[in-house]
Amino acid sequence: MIVWLKRVFWVVLILATMAVGYWFNTENTQDVNLTLFGFVLPASSLGVIVCLTLLLGGVLGFFASLTPILRLTNENLSLKRKLKRRDAELTKLRTAALKD
Repeated sequence: MIVWLKRVFWVVLILATMAVGYWFNTENTQDVNLTLFGFVLPASSLGVIVCLTLLLGGVLGFFASLTPILRLTNENLSLKRKLKRRDAELTKLRTAALKD
């Protein structure tokens, strides 16, 4: 049930974001010329430029946060392996003490 609600939430969030982006694009149709590092980019509407900038920022932010998340996940898996080895050693020592 919870997984289903999460999926519905994400679908609604994505659709709402797309609707707001479409609304923003239709309200801001003025053509804008951009110059980026000396290169003149083709004229495009202000809404498209702002939405693409926000999308690019979100994607770059996601990838920037991915590195620490992967590092912490790897560290977590390593600690779980160490814990499993130590539990096995502890169990072995307990059974060895009972045999004596």
